[in-house]
Amino acid sequence: MSEIEDEVCRKIQERAVMGEEKYSTTMEREDLLPIDWLIHAQQEAMDLAIYLERIINDERKAMVQRVEIRNLFEEYKSLYEDNIRPLVDGMDIVDMPSRTSAFPEGNVGHKKGEEEE
Repeated sequence: MSEIEDEVCRKIQERAVMGEEKYSTTMEREDLLPIDWLIHAQQEAMDLAIYLERIINDERKAMVQRVEIRNLFEEYKSLYEDNIRPLVDGMDIVDMPSRTSAFPEGNVGHKKGEEEE
């Protein structure tokens, strides 16, 4: 068996122990009619359908959000390519002022006479 099948078997064993502790009986009980077993199985199947519906709804919402994020990314990428990149590409980095040449006193963000800590 694979590790996945081993894990399922382990969970079945754990569930059997939990069920016996909770209900003080096992699946070998004789007090239920076949119709009772069918009703229990149907109830479990309905619970499963509810769990599946919840997960499906969550996944649909997540898919919509991923599409919206992808669309926003493409929109911002296009805005960058059309508007920002030409500005950046046209800049001559060598000619850009350094912090010290733009602010000769060297205390950006401080009033004159104040020193950096």
